[in-house]
Amino acid sequence: MHIVIFFTYDISIRDWVSSGLFDREIRLYKYLNDKYGHKFTFITYDEKNIDLNDFSFISVVPVYTIIKKANNKMLRFAKSFMIPFKIKKLITNFDIIKTNQLNGSWIAMIFKIISNKPLFIRTGYDIYTFARKDGKKSFIVIFYWLLTKIAIKVSDVYSVTSNVDKLFLSKNFKSKNNILYIPNWVDKYDINKPMKKYQNRIISVGRLENQKNYKLMFDAMKGSKLIIDIVGEGSLKKDLIDIAKKKQSKC
Repeated sequence: MHIVIFFTYDISIRDWVSSGLFDREIRLYKYLNDKYGHKFTFITYDEKNIDLNDFSFISVVPVYTIIKKANNKMLRFAKSFMIPFKIKKLITNFDIIKTNQLNGSWIAMIFKIISNKPLFIRTGYDIYTFARKDGKKSFIVIFYWLLTKIAIKVSDVYSVTSNVDKLFLSKNFKSKNNILYIPNWVDKYDINKPMKKYQNRIISVGRLENQKNYKLMFDAMKGSKLIIDIVGEGSLKKDLIDIAKKKQSKC
């Protein structure tokens, strides 16, 4: 089976590498190739040709080698509607279309319509609810509401990572029973392997973004002797480091 994978909008393989996600992301596709012989085409937002020498079952179509990347965000978004038609000329023999996230799924949806192939939209979180609760501008919230509504209608399978999201979307977006709950996965680990345990430390793993509310965690731990270890990357990394240093200096 040949599966076309659409990366999250404006995300490249180089982004995977720089953020440390590459090994984890690629592992799924290697497993599917090893067990079932599936092959993949990655639609990425790289600006140069990418050759994954160690993964011969993956071919890469870097979007910004077939259309020029615009510096202006609105122009770049407008030009993204050309992508599926450009790709259609390059990829003709495939079986399924899949997205990595909802963001950018409009490109995959158009590609589904013009190729008449099944579409699996995978989401890691409900971007509409996040935008609403995060206080995003009204036009952004409306855009994500509309994108979610159309994506559920157009896709053959729409996956979420929590039952809460599944219930919310099924109730509010009139799903055609195509919403599937698939929880996030973690690597297997040896439960018999000795692990060092700490009595006074807390570990938090996640994206360093407002949705995770790390500042609230810092405030909640005020006056405590517990140590917080945070593992993750994101736009708030520098701010959180500065807050941690200030709190340490007051101890």
